[in-house]
Amino acid sequence: MGLSMLLPKDKNRMYYDFEDAYWAIENVFFSYEQIDFTLTAYPNREAKLKNYSILPEPSLGFGSAVGVGDVGCQLYEWHVRMALTEIFPDGQVPAGKDAQYTAIYNWIKIYTKLPFLDVLED
Repeated sequence: MGLSMLLPKDKNRMYYDFEDAYWAIENVFFSYEQIDFTLTAYPNREAKLKNYSILPEPSLGFGSAVGVGDVGCQLYEWHVRMALTEIFPDGQVPAGKDAQYTAIYNWIKIYTKLPFLDVLED
């Protein structure tokens, strides 16, 4: 699961409107009483999957790609650290990753009050 929402050009480093930017939870860590995670926006889901990969021969036969090396697709990020009970009121984290992430995504939508849409994965 992920989220989709407009990322306006004045809110990202590319200065381009990403109509359906893909927002994904990453780097989730649980401790005894806290949760720590990052919500990162990418141009789309494919860009997220290619992030940090190396492009083979990034050339069209003339010139070269700007910024040759690993793919860096992050456009926006929000780092969150807080009490577990903010997302899991009873303090119990579900055993399965899907249930954990669903709860976190639902909390993000409620907390931010932004028009995020759910993106269901295959």
